[in-house]
Amino acid sequence: MVKVVLQPIGRVKSEVLLELKGLIQDVGIECEISEKSLKLPKEAYNRVRKQFNSSKLLSLLQSIFPRESGEEKIVGIVEEDIYAEGLNFVFGEAELSGKFAIVSLARLQDVNKNLFLERALKEIIHEVGYTLGLEHCKNPLCVMHFSNCLADTDRKNYRFCKSCSSRLWCDEKYF
Repeated sequence: MVKVVLQPIGRVKSEVLLELKGLIQDVGIECEISEKSLKLPKEAYNRVRKQFNSSKLLSLLQSIFPRESGEEKIVGIVEEDIYAEGLNFVFGEAELSGKFAIVSLARLQDVNKNLFLERALKEIIHEVGYTLGLEHCKNPLCVMHFSNCLADTDRKNYRFCKSCSSRLWCDEKYF
């Protein structure tokens, strides 16, 4: 069974982390919050863009946590805006079939707190899907569908479609 560890990087509201933990557990994924927040690495910040490089944040996680520890997935949570090379921004990034992922809450914010938390849940599950070996799905309702904007995130579900689910459940070790 997969276990998700939410790892705050920089200042992340503990109330938000606790609510996300509850939502993740509500959908059947074991989850815990790392007790200690990591510092945002200065070298990951791009002054021109005023954003953090998501790949450099992933590298931070890779340098701190051992790879060997079971099915545990480490999801770095940041409140700052992030980008990947060649893109204006990303909601998150993850290692395909790996252990580490990063999700930014910056562009998911909304005055409706429930909508914000639902968006964050979807993006966390999307990035965990990558770590489990899934890639983007053509089904616009699947959590693995690419979100180019918030409307895409709002449209999709927080669950995997039948096709993506069958790839995860074929060996019955996930969820």
